[in-house]
Parts: sequence; structure tokens; C-alpha cells
Amino acid sequence: MEAEIDYAVKMIRLMKRLGLTSIAVRPDAQHAYRKWVQKRLAKTTWNSGGCDSWYLTEDGFNATMFPGFAATFQKLLGDIDLHDYVATRSSDEVTAVG
Repeated sequence: MEAEIDYAVKMIRLMKRLGLTSIAVRPDAQHAYRKWVQKRLAKTTWNSGGCDSWYLTEDGFNATMFPGFAATFQKLLGDIDLHDYVATRSSDEVTAVG
């Protein structure tokens, strides 16, 4: 949770510095990350073995767990890659900022 909060604070500071009013994850970046997560989760005990798990939705999707150590998650959130986002500046123009 702390890594996510740190990332959000860094993003807000970056937005202020660049004069951005909104920012959204690009769909292709989100898709690539979700695919990476689900591929790694497929090898875990939370997703394999045919057991019921509170981590899984009724259709077997795991949207809860990160497939690795907390340190790995913190490293992934260490830097903001603006290529993964589309931002709106105060002039209401939608701009790729990366």
C-alpha cells in the first residue's frame, strides 16, 4: 500500500510541475501490464490446482494479488514512465506527454 501511495504522490507532483489537469493510463499499457500479471499468477497456488480461492472471481480471474514480492512491486512503482499515460493540460488539449 505504501508503494502505491508514494507513486500517487509522485504523480501528483509531476502533474503540478508539468501543468497537467488529468492523466490516464493508456489502454495498451494497461493491457500489457494485466497480461504480464496474469501470466505470472497462472503459476501460483492462488490460481492453479483447482481450489476455490477468495482471490478469484466466479470466472476464475485474479484481480487481487501481485505475483511477486513486495520489493518487486515497489521497484515497478519506483519511476513513472510517461509513455504509459495520456494527459490533459489546463488548456484542455489531450496530449501524450511521454
